[in-house]
This record gives sequence, structure tokens and C-alpha cells, in this order.
Amino acid sequence: MTTTTDPQAPGAAPAGPVHRTGPAEKAGYAAAVFILLVGGALFTTPILNWLSGPAITIVCVAVAGWIADRRRKSRTGSGEETR
Repeated sequence: MTTTTDPQAPGAAPAGPVHRTGPAEKAGYAAAVFILLVGGALFTTPILNWLSGPAITIVCVAVAGWIADRRRKSRTGSGEETR
């Protein structure tokens, strides 16, 4: 016997993968492109290598998403942080 769960029920698992590509992530990619272009023009070797390039992109997108989440929480008043 199989049971089905209501996808709208609280605590139900999402039906599929959650994709998160919004304005904040696009801004993160834009910042990464800018840093890589300008940094690559000025510092060539330390910026444009197999370790720094991907790391810069990941950090830029992650930080942009984190900032967007914090701004969204502060606007809506939700969140557990009280500062």
C-alpha cells in the first residue's frame, strides 16, 4: 500500500529541485565578471588561474545571495536575529 502526501502540507518535501537564480545571483555573477576582468587586467597571474577564478565566482554569488536574504528578512521583519 502506498501513501501520498499533500504537496501543500506543512513540512512536505518540495516536488522538485529548488532553483535559485534571481536578481541577487545575477548581480553576484556581474560582480564576479567585473572582478575577474579588472583583476585579470591588473594582476594577471594571481587572479586568472584555475583556483582563484572559480573561487571568486562562488564567493560573489554566495555573498550576493546572503545579502539579499538579509535584506529580505529585514524588510519583512521575519528572522530570529535582533540587533
